[in-house]
Amino acid sequence: MRLLPHFVNLSLVLACARVVYKTSGQDNTTYITGRTVDYAPDNDLTFWIFPAGISRHGGIKRHPLEWKSRYASTMAVMFNKISVEGTNEKGLSGSSLFLGESSYGKRDGRDGISAGVWLQYYLDNYKSVEEVARNHCPKRWREKRKPQIVRENPVGGIQTKLHVALSDLNGEYLIMEHTSPEMRLKCYRSKEYDVVAGDTYHMKRARSKDRIWKEIDGRPSGQWPMPFERYDRLFFYNYHIQASDDFASALATTMGMIRGVMIPRIKIKPQDNRDRDLWPTQWMMYMDTSHGFVYFESAITPLSFNYKLSNFKLSEGSDIKLLRVRDQTWNWQNGTGDVTQEFRTRGASDHVPFMADNFIAS
Repeated sequence: MRLLPHFVNLSLVLACARVVYKTSGQDNTTYITGRTVDYAPDNDLTFWIFPAGISRHGGIKRHPLEWKSRYASTMAVMFNKISVEGTNEKGLSGSSLFLGESSYGKRDGRDGISAGVWLQYYLDNYKSVEEVARNHCPKRWREKRKPQIVRENPVGGIQTKLHVALSDLNGEYLIMEHTSPEMRLKCYRSKEYDVVAGDTYHMKRARSKDRIWKEIDGRPSGQWPMPFERYDRLFFYNYHIQASDDFASALATTMGMIRGVMIPRIKIKPQDNRDRDLWPTQWMMYMDTSHGFVYFESAITPLSFNYKLSNFKLSEGSDIKLLRVRDQTWNWQNGTGDVTQEFRTRGASDHVPFMADNFIAS
């Protein structure tokens, strides 16, 4: 394993951390992804089932990239504009995470997609990390690959500063980001990048140990962790965690790691929001991408549910399905469980994100 690296126009905090837990059972190797999402409490979180063959739109006005999805996928979408967490039918999965240093550069003549569509674009078109890297990671310093990632207008006053973390069934990981001062796409690809936090300074530790030490010197260990400390905790967990030989224990193990880095709904001073990037966790999500299994867990109510992508019709021409989290209620007697039957076919009034026929310029 290797370390991978405000209240005015709030930055969109889409994650504290992401971890991929690997377990080898009797039949095959399973990878379970777990993540947290912080801040953004009223984000109209919706889970979508996208069959193959959907005509897509880049979500921007000038020179938008348009494409037709090759693979079916399921995606958690916030504000109906931002792809947050998902997996496709081939087992390529990904997360959009907050990256305060994001800088996508000036708009040029390339076809583009909004930062909110970025993750969905990869799940629509590729089945492995290798394919994404081969087609989109620059091979030379100043090389510009298509499409250009465009930072769209803030969503509800919240800026979309994102980077993308991808993983596949081959055990490969890829982190893609645009940061200052280069303002170009950077790719970090390795089978060791199984833990990612919501910022990049952990990727610069070899060059910034003195700065990191100044930030933590003299601070009581009992204080709530800063983002890089949450990363350290996940890194430690995933390195030393006991192996699981069945799906149930692997899922529970991943849940335990993610719950160990979440921030409960405590009163947090605005200065700590700004200086220490501390925000209450809103929800957690877990995925077994080899089986398309998705498990959602709220951090503000006892609500939890699950479903499998393979239980839906995914061929071209099949219905697009959706499930809005705000429509789900916790059943204190029976829990929630499998919500496959709760997904409904999208209606005429449902705005389908990233779909060419539904694009509305903002």
